[in-house]
Amino acid sequence: MDPTSPSKPLLEPLSPDGLGLQHSSGARGDDGAVTPISRATLSDQDIADDLCFPPLPLCTKTACSDSDLKSPWSRKIILSLDGGGVRGYSSLLVLKRIMFLVEEIELGARRRCKKASGEADNDPSSLYYAPNESSAAYPWSDSSVPSADTSLCLSNGNVTHIEDEYSDDDISASVEKTFASDKLVSAFKPHHYVDYIAGTSTGGLSAIMLGRMEMSIDEALTQYDLVGNQVFGKPRFLHSHFALTNYIKPKYHSRHMEKAMKAVTKFGLAKELSLSKITEDTVSFESNERRCRTIAVAHPSTNRAVTQTAYLFRSYDHLHPSPFSSQKRAPNHLNPGKANRQPIWQVGRATSAAPKYFSSISFDKTTFRDGGMVANNPSKVALDEIDQLHEQKPRVLLSIGTGAVEDDDSERQLTQVSYIKDWSHIIGLVSALATQSENTHGQMLQEVGRINRIDPNAAGSKGDQYSKLKYFRFNVDGGMKKIELDEWDPRKDGVATKATMLKLTKQYLKRPGTHKTLLKCARELVRVRRLRAKTDRWEQFACEFVYYCPEKICRNVTRTFVTREDLRRHAYDAHSFVWDVGVQNHSKLNYACCWDDCEYSGVYVFLDRKEYLEHLKGHHIPEPPFATRRQLEEWLNKGRRDQTEALEIIEASRRTRTGMASLGGEAR
Repeated sequence: MDPTSPSKPLLEPLSPDGLGLQHSSGARGDDGAVTPISRATLSDQDIADDLCFPPLPLCTKTACSDSDLKSPWSRKIILSLDGGGVRGYSSLLVLKRIMFLVEEIELGARRRCKKASGEADNDPSSLYYAPNESSAAYPWSDSSVPSADTSLCLSNGNVTHIEDEYSDDDISASVEKTFASDKLVSAFKPHHYVDYIAGTSTGGLSAIMLGRMEMSIDEALTQYDLVGNQVFGKPRFLHSHFALTNYIKPKYHSRHMEKAMKAVTKFGLAKELSLSKITEDTVSFESNERRCRTIAVAHPSTNRAVTQTAYLFRSYDHLHPSPFSSQKRAPNHLNPGKANRQPIWQVGRATSAAPKYFSSISFDKTTFRDGGMVANNPSKVALDEIDQLHEQKPRVLLSIGTGAVEDDDSERQLTQVSYIKDWSHIIGLVSALATQSENTHGQMLQEVGRINRIDPNAAGSKGDQYSKLKYFRFNVDGGMKKIELDEWDPRKDGVATKATMLKLTKQYLKRPGTHKTLLKCARELVRVRRLRAKTDRWEQFACEFVYYCPEKICRNVTRTFVTREDLRRHAYDAHSFVWDVGVQNHSKLNYACCWDDCEYSGVYVFLDRKEYLEHLKGHHIPEPPFATRRQLEEWLNKGRRDQTEALEIIEASRRTRTGMASLGGEAR
């Protein structure tokens, strides 16, 4: 039916130019013209509903875009993990402390920001976040409402508040509480707070566990034990007695590392392996690039030619730069291309293949060795990577070391690498190369200072989106440097070595300056995550959901939708779902039709909602399925399923159709 010849009384159709109507805004324009509410904003009914229901997801382009500088997704957060053999255990302990503070803030127990001098707790709601039970939670989901058994929450909804610690005794007590118990299944995981996790050597193994496998800190620490026991606890027999044998054969059997990596993969990706019906021997390093991304640094070589070029194993695509890229960025891309599809165990072997300890590994016509030979501290490599991919500086760079070295001359020795052709010389430099991280840290301080000195107004920016890059570096000093890269005492379980690292790490964490910086870092991580969790992009990043259409006409179709927005668009295209589109800033015109031809040939406006619905029924949709956006979002929730459940639904539907087809064949 032609919408320009309505059967119901309507106001005269007005062209978009006549009223200045724009579908992308819900406010009065600069010329004072009236504009209708966007399809991505709330109607009056939605606003009324918000008094009783959780807020609706932000699904505007501004909220979800990497390119729009107003978006909380625009500037990235990076976690960088140094190499350092068994001392990587200390890095995970530092990260455990950060996640402990993050959990306290998320549960509403610790302040969302530092308490100002003389500040009174008159309005606790403004000082603390509403409690979340997990780092995947989001406010527009009913599942975000905390239950009464949350450790820091009481049954009446009250929270035990924690004041920031200032005295040595209070800080010490808080640190001890962090390591008092091991929760293997923590609801707060690092991959929900960072966009990229980069690691070298054993830091690369940790990056794979935390990023690619999305483990909690305690799960990663447990798997670190497995690697220690199966690898560093089993040196070759002669190497335990004669150091000269290190120059003949590597100290450890590579097959032990391969076996350990496959065991870690089997544990960390148990669900993925069961869903995809593949094994830990073949599961790819490539992963969903909508989620946290992983970088493992290795050192490539050909015919034993040693260079200073790092090779980045990526779980995501880093395509070749555009010919229009700036000259500053274009020449520096490291091995650009598609995501690495090698098995995870191969990537783990490549990043940790330290000469003297493990043999190199070769595949794809390249030989790989430990990435610590060129980038033991991968923070600079990661910073360049994000600059090239997103062409803007990150919001946070969190770098964690494996033990500071006081008198380090590795910078001088590192420059010799390009001249070394003899394998025995490489072995002699491994220990020095593995301790050059602090030199990179010094370079990073200069680079971050340069970035933060750039005038934000020069880029036409305003506000928080061009605030300073926040750089945090934590590196346990003191006796940590005395621990050998492969020390695992006793060999059967490494209990003594781990106890020493835990003691040194606690001493470092109990320092007032360290504690203050840790709190600042944790609060920034939570702040950004909370902003992102308001957008419907959060489900793609943090939750393993897929969608299917709950309408009867689509139930026999096995198609699933990757994102909520995909199903929302399907609702428009396949089922003509709509919601109220109101007109703001006008006392008489309350509704406008932006459907089909009315959107392009002229905009119909109406005095009240009844006339608007009659128009929809008479000219577009016999029975408009929805009246408000909230009803649409509730319908979308009906189509949201866990991946396992979605596969079961699809398989059941497939069996039903197969059975009906066979019955039809028998009837014929």
